[in-house]
Amino acid sequence: VQDRLPVSEDDRIGVQPGKGMTPGFREVKDRPGILEWTLPLAPREKREVVLVYSVRVPKEVMIASAMAN
Repeated sequence: VQDRLPVSEDDRIGVQPGKGMTPGFREVKDRPGILEWTLPLAPREKREVVLVYSVRVPKEVMIASAMAN
């Protein structure tokens, strides 16, 4: 299973995996922000994978948010 963390183009903005995330992930080499879990599953077995992250932005950095309609 793969999922994506946000990746900042500004070195002052940090993105870190958060507590409560499904353990056992690894960062995929040469693919910034991509995390991968290897999960053994039996036929028809379901398993939840939780992605949690935090973003730290210094007060002096202005960020704009864009929301898609």
